[in-house]
Amino acid sequence: MSDPDAPELSTREILLTLVEHGVEYVLVGGVAEVARGSPRMTMDVDITPRWRRGNLERLAGALRAMAALLRVEGDSGQRLLVRFPISGEGLASFELSTWRTVHGGLDVVSGIPTLDRSLADYDDLIRRSDRFEAFGITVEVASLDDLIEAKETLGRPRDGFALFELKKLRDRVSDEG
Repeated sequence: MSDPDAPELSTREILLTLVEHGVEYVLVGGVAEVARGSPRMTMDVDITPRWRRGNLERLAGALRAMAALLRVEGDSGQRLLVRFPISGEGLASFELSTWRTVHGGLDVVSGIPTLDRSLADYDDLIRRSDRFEAFGITVEVASLDDLIEAKETLGRPRDGFALFELKKLRDRVSDEG
């Protein structure tokens, strides 16, 4: 979710901080699309972490290291920044949390939507993910099929171009394979 007032996005610093804290996650959203070849611009990093206590505690440590503030919607629809006591237990209470960090926006989602209206969680996504090398680290990136299915399920008008591009990428990969 876009945060126009956030610091400039440094995907590199966010991913390195997650690695430094040993967080297990799959990259989803716009950065995952870019990793797969989409020309899409994105304003934040979206991840689906392994939803286990120890991993959520490590994620909490990474968020604290990035001076993260929770972004919430106020009564009149405006976005507010809240100092939230960041803990694994607190993270487990959210299906979706959006954070402003010193390195830009980071969205944490428990899973991405599927056509059968369930959520594909970390365990589902990791089985179909691919490893990419970026910034000297290995990153697990959600499959094109999972990214496409999430966009189709959400059905948001703003995702139209991204969905078109992702399907073109999938067709190109199929033709090469």
